[in-house]
Amino acid sequence: MASDFEQFRNYASTVLKAKAFETDSGKESAHLFRASLETTQGHINWTSGAKNAHGEIFRLTPGFLDIYQPNALADRHNGRFIIAMHSALFVAITEFTMFCFAQRGFFSDIGDAAIETSPTPINDRPPGLWLIDLTNTGGRVNAEHNARLIPKCTDRYVMSIYLALLMARFVWMHELAHCFNGHVGLIHDQGIAIRLYESQDPQTLIGFSRPSHNMADRSKRLHCLELDADQSALSSSMRIQTDDNLENIVGIAELDKQTRQRLMLFGSYAMTWLFEEFQVYLNAQGGETHPLPYLRLHGLMQTSAKILPAHINNFTAMDAEVCSQFDFVRRSIPGFYESKSVLTDRAHPKIVDELGGLSEFFQGMLPDLEPLQFSQK
Repeated sequence: MASDFEQFRNYASTVLKAKAFETDSGKESAHLFRASLETTQGHINWTSGAKNAHGEIFRLTPGFLDIYQPNALADRHNGRFIIAMHSALFVAITEFTMFCFAQRGFFSDIGDAAIETSPTPINDRPPGLWLIDLTNTGGRVNAEHNARLIPKCTDRYVMSIYLALLMARFVWMHELAHCFNGHVGLIHDQGIAIRLYESQDPQTLIGFSRPSHNMADRSKRLHCLELDADQSALSSSMRIQTDDNLENIVGIAELDKQTRQRLMLFGSYAMTWLFEEFQVYLNAQGGETHPLPYLRLHGLMQTSAKILPAHINNFTAMDAEVCSQFDFVRRSIPGFYESKSVLTDRAHPKIVDELGGLSEFFQGMLPDLEPLQFSQK
């Protein structure tokens, strides 16, 4: 019987015409990829024995694709779900988190923030995309680049790696939710799309198999699936930080819970901004398939406000502190979120109404979706 990686490699080559990234290659650069993938597999093991209403057993294989464009996907192949992250996405996340911790005011209680120089982006490219551009044009990282990107404080550098792993975990959990919550089954049953991407290429969309579904209906359905996957990813990621003995990245597990929770929450919120940058970079028409990233941010914040106060003492204060970190990043990246606007917009009628409307629409999807959802009951 073929191993999980062999099945993933076969999927990559035959379906995507791409190459699987081998995290056990022995290369030093593969170490973080391996840590992300192996610990993700540990959390996927939670789903062992899960079935849907049809009696289908949940089987899923994660893996990295050796593709230097930032993206992630969820699909199904030969009776097994596949979730994949492009290698460029993980590199981009790591570049972004190092840049954040190089900002003097960013989580200033961690390490020796006073020695940081708060660099500006290299060549005015948003952190997360600069290295991709450099590599794609044949450039090489030099000491000057490292000086403007990597935190000076060793503790803050290590923390930037932990934040990257937490942000990557949010992506993995998002793609896992697309499979476990029945989303991949639904898009295949209804002919909505070939697979689910994080930064969508419209060419992966195909016509509905049901004539009653129009383009606006299709977009709403896809938007609802993305928001549901976001909610599940946030819930899973925070559960790891609130319950004892669930964090399987040793260095993160050794941190105090409040630090872990703050990093996880910031990373989840910040991923929505990165997704927007990736859509612009890929010239993807995200509005067809994904809610606007700012709406996704507020969807996450609504989820946080609803479920986390029961698990975290004084959560409102923690959430406000996490949002305040936006401003220290914004000083070097003017297009980044601004905390006052974000917190004020929580009650903005347009945002509240749009999220409420999508939530109501999602309820109407449940009769089709529920038989495809998996459960361990």
